[in-house]
Amino acid sequence: MFCYIFGELLYPLELASSPEIMEKSFWYRVFYMTPSFFNFRMRIYSGFILGECVCIAMGLGAYPKASIPQPGAGPTNFSALEELGTKNLSSIEYSFETVKNIYEYGSEFWPTIREGIRSWNRTVQYWLATFVYKQLTVSKPAKICVTMFVSAFWHGVHPGYYLCLCSAPLFLFVEAEVEKAFKLSAPYSQQYPFSSILMSYHHWPHLIVLQALALKH
Repeated sequence: MFCYIFGELLYPLELASSPEIMEKSFWYRVFYMTPSFFNFRMRIYSGFILGECVCIAMGLGAYPKASIPQPGAGPTNFSALEELGTKNLSSIEYSFETVKNIYEYGSEFWPTIREGIRSWNRTVQYWLATFVYKQLTVSKPAKICVTMFVSAFWHGVHPGYYLCLCSAPLFLFVEAEVEKAFKLSAPYSQQYPFSSILMSYHHWPHLIVLQALALKH
């Protein structure tokens, strides 16, 4: 939250959508997308974290840590839950991983779009994967397209949502092909560091789309 407040003071998001921004130079406007998008992400992170705090304060999403709870899914080790049934409840260690909606480090620093998507809005990701993606009987690319369209519709009717989310399948396909080609042509010891660099550059087109979306808000 501090990052959002500090960033908003230096580079207010409102300037990006105001007529005053057009008085700035072209390169300044291009540069302004980066701090604006940073502020946008920090604002979303703050909302996610505050939402998690509310759930924790109300005791929602609390499961024994031994049950290995996952975001949105709840406990995944049911045999551990049965074993805990005979123990003193006060001695059980609990986890709120079920309501942990954002993995900030992965969203910011993981090099691939696929990993970045999985780090973002994880409880909704689980719902989309379980009730949309896995329910479809079409090909994998079609599943991804339909799931992203449902996600865009769930977000709202703003065209930016559809531009951003419905373009993701294309980027995911290109990313997979780049990874596949690189793994075939590079030694194993070079694959991780160099693929990280390649994926970072490959991330830029999607980042620009997200930045444009952020400026609309």
